[in-house]
Amino acid sequence: MSNPIISLVVVINGPVASAGSILYLLRIKDCTLEERDAIIQEIFNQNVYVNVHYKPLPLLSYYKSLKYNINDYPKAKKLWETEISLPVYYDLSEE
Repeated sequence: MSNPIISLVVVINGPVASAGSILYLLRIKDCTLEERDAIIQEIFNQNVYVNVHYKPLPLLSYYKSLKYNINDYPKAKKLWETEISLPVYYDLSEE
């Protein structure tokens, strides 16, 4: 089933995936930072611990001190604002 608002992005490191090398990311179409945070909070309320996987370099303190500005990197900013990573581990249940 396809959802026009949420897409699944699978990141695999290397030619063969292993349990430790797969990330499941949700990319939420046209989502603001505030909406993303609200979605994360709602998922947390269901006892599922999701995360923001990607933080652009201009948001890290070292790069901020060098005067990097996140607005100069619109693609990085958009990915950071619209993606969350889902928990994946070997004994994850359907609950």
